[in-house]
Amino acid sequence: MKHTSEVGIRALKQNASAVVAEAAAGETVTITDRGRP
Repeated sequence: MKHTSEVGIRALKQNASAVVAEAAAGETVTITDRGRP
């Protein structure tokens, strides 16, 4: 089962490697800017 996570743009800048690893593992990652996808 695939999981979905939301990541804010600031968190993406700070943790880009971890977010890319999650996406590579099959997780759906939604990037948000001030709460908007």
